[in-house]
Amino acid sequence: MSKEAHHSDNVKDMLIAIEDGFLFEDFAQEFITARLGYQFSSSGGIKDRGIDGFEHTSELEGKPKSIFQMTIDKKPKEKLKDTLEKLKKNNIEYERLTYTTNIEIKNKDELIDYAEEEYGVNLRIFDGDWIAKNSNNAPPTQEAITNFMARHLREMQKPGREFKVNDHINDPKLYIYLMQQIGRSEEVEDLNNKLIDSLVLYSLRNTDPDESILMNADEIEKTVRSMFDFEVERLRAKINKRLKSLSKKPNRRINHHKNKAGNDSDFYCLPYETRIQIVSDNVKDKKIYDGFMEEAEKIIRKNLKSAEVQVKKVAEMLKSTVEIIYYQQGLEFSDFLLNGGASDNFEKNLSETVDLILDSSNVIDRNRNKVKTALILAIRELVYSGSKEAKEYLQSLSKTYLMLFLMKCDPQIISYFQTMAGKMRIFVCTSILVPAFSEIYLEEQNKRYWTLLQSAKSRGVRLLVNDTILDELLAHLKSSNRKYEEEYSKNVDLFRKGVEEFVDQILVRAFLYAKNEGKINSYSGFLDNFVTINSSSAKQELIDFLYEEFGIEYVSSDTSEMKVEFSQNDYDQLYEELINIKGSAGKARADANLILTIYALRSAHGEIKSSLEGYKTWWLSSDTATHRAVSKLFNQKYPVSCYMRPDFLYNYISFTPPKEKVNSVYKNTFPNLLGVQISNHISEDVGKRVRQMIVEQNEMPKGRRKAKIRKLSDDLKAGTGLDYSDRLTSFFNE
Repeated sequence: MSKEAHHSDNVKDMLIAIEDGFLFEDFAQEFITARLGYQFSSSGGIKDRGIDGFEHTSELEGKPKSIFQMTIDKKPKEKLKDTLEKLKKNNIEYERLTYTTNIEIKNKDELIDYAEEEYGVNLRIFDGDWIAKNSNNAPPTQEAITNFMARHLREMQKPGREFKVNDHINDPKLYIYLMQQIGRSEEVEDLNNKLIDSLVLYSLRNTDPDESILMNADEIEKTVRSMFDFEVERLRAKINKRLKSLSKKPNRRINHHKNKAGNDSDFYCLPYETRIQIVSDNVKDKKIYDGFMEEAEKIIRKNLKSAEVQVKKVAEMLKSTVEIIYYQQGLEFSDFLLNGGASDNFEKNLSETVDLILDSSNVIDRNRNKVKTALILAIRELVYSGSKEAKEYLQSLSKTYLMLFLMKCDPQIISYFQTMAGKMRIFVCTSILVPAFSEIYLEEQNKRYWTLLQSAKSRGVRLLVNDTILDELLAHLKSSNRKYEEEYSKNVDLFRKGVEEFVDQILVRAFLYAKNEGKINSYSGFLDNFVTINSSSAKQELIDFLYEEFGIEYVSSDTSEMKVEFSQNDYDQLYEELINIKGSAGKARADANLILTIYALRSAHGEIKSSLEGYKTWWLSSDTATHRAVSKLFNQKYPVSCYMRPDFLYNYISFTPPKEKVNSVYKNTFPNLLGVQISNHISEDVGKRVRQMIVEQNEMPKGRRKAKIRKLSDDLKAGTGLDYSDRLTSFFNE
């Protein structure tokens, strides 16, 4: 990431915007480490000594008598006194206390004198002003600020505007989205089914068997993808499943046809009654859309006239208003309109939303406040006392928004996964690398593992291999070469097109497919795409290839980053368990070493600390046998798996839609006729289920919300036994 200079006033504004103590603690530790080279105790410091209510307090690694407290408390003297009293009461020995805060403290000297005179304590203060002045001290401090802004902040467009921090704890969006992704209840599964049903029915809206206008699964999938312009998780498998269900009696909603013009594919269309209803709906939709636009424009013009101000292109401003309301406040606005949810949630952010609307308009500065007031009054009038048609139109858009939200098409959900991607450190197993190598001659659209690795790196994920993985990968390649020479080289011509699938060795099988398509002639040439197999520098060649092709970094076991210790007893137990499963002492040693190294790295880097994104160090692998062995032996000691399923990386990181594509979806949907037409196919139950989850989230204490989000996040990444809520198999096992 480029090191850019930061204006001190902007840094101060950024710090003031932080309203989450855990978030500030993470930032403060990162910044102080960058500025002074300190490392904080991975155990959490004195918080582990049972001091009640003593949050955001840590010790320096190797210097237990140097204590840091990081706080966003707005009353520094009262907070400092409370801290000093707790330290005294609990007989904590320390030589210096560093009080770190996001606000600027004007009376630093007074507080320093107070700590010394009343408690005999050497106090040092790092406040918002100190952080701002040191933000450009060196590239590491610049990067700490830049990284934090990129991960957590949204800066307003106009000069002098404030920063906004994504508040995933109080805002219910993230909790609801994660719950819907991994929930196993019948309610959640039914919700997922209804979302896909809505897309299928909408795609079939123009079918007509009398005119031979039918659609197969390919065409339905293509139609859905054209609506969103981004990857939808395992969409084809979901569509196939729902087509079977929707076309079955007794509740059949679509008709199934075969042999269209001699084609053996299955084709589908809507029943006659449904098609007639759609024609009627289209007329009605056009009427309420036109009526809403006319009514809304009339109300805005009336308010502008009352404010004695004129604005050009009022209709464009109206469209922008509706679009940005759903983009910024879609969940609370939709919940209010559909379910009678709390209007306070919508009202409290309305002023900020209107500011964003005006930022993208041509309204001159001297008229800004008048236009802002006129727009807010117009929105309130439409929502609270607008016509029946206006409310019906907004409710239709709200149902469409909820569908988009639950399909990950929401800017805050995207920001969460982008933030997570930038923090993750993932070791890539040979069970991923070998299949990726096997795809080298496939067409780009058929490269699953290859594309997974390239896309993950492009999203900021740090992909790693160490000596254990490299040695195992090189051994696999050499073994593959020996097997080819011993078992296949003399009769390779017998493996004609169509019989390659009977070859067990994945790389040999991939070579035979490529050979039969005229893409490669020799197995040595096939392997030479990756490494000179018998070269003394083969390991270095693999290091270079993995980095250049996939951005996978090699980390030596000798580096300080990798120097960790784990229990020899744990290693011996895991090795004995794995040798029975793997049938290979070398493979058992390699896996035992890697798994325990990952757990040790988690501990060394303090990943057990509270964090919305959960654990950061993972093992990307398709090797479920090793995971089961670890769970069997160490379920209590290591309750959160270090195994990351490839589907998580694929669905939630590699193919999380870019924000520009999401912006395009909102622009094309809010407000226009499409947004209403889609809503006709969305079940009312979607809104009801979302309302239940909003209530559920609101009733939790704040601390429990954060813990629950972390658990949901780690559950989503890990756990080979995790059932997909739609009962589908893994994308990588299809």
